[in-house]
Amino acid sequence: SDKLSLLKEPAVDYHIPDINTLDKASLCIEGLATDYLLSIMMNYGWNKAQLAQLLDISEKTLRNRLNQKDVLKTYETDLALNLMELYHLGVETFDNRDNFLKWLDTQWEFMNFKKPKELLNSVSGINFVSDKLLSIQAGVFA
Repeated sequence: SDKLSLLKEPAVDYHIPDINTLDKASLCIEGLATDYLLSIMMNYGWNKAQLAQLLDISEKTLRNRLNQKDVLKTYETDLALNLMELYHLGVETFDNRDNFLKWLDTQWEFMNFKKPKELLNSVSGINFVSDKLLSIQAGVFA
């Protein structure tokens, strides 16, 4: 589909088109270019060590894969797509990047005093944080 082709070419700050779940699953199998990781690092203000920890790989492995212009594995593509969706939802919710990043780095009682960014190493954690953002948009804080 045309929407999937938009995701095959990385951009510095891209917005994920509204793709259906089947297309997203297909894209996860196919894999995104590792360049998307650079977009994620830029948007969230993370360094390579932080991103490697999030992906559960060594910093050396991340560096090698970026240098080789490799394709992300299925799980990594799924995580990357969800992180980018979360980023755009967060910026939309808080009206700007800085407010969203500050919220991500704050401990919240409704998260058992965890910071939302501590939950971003799994799709389940990202979904939880997304649900909280949607609640905030609806006027319900916790």
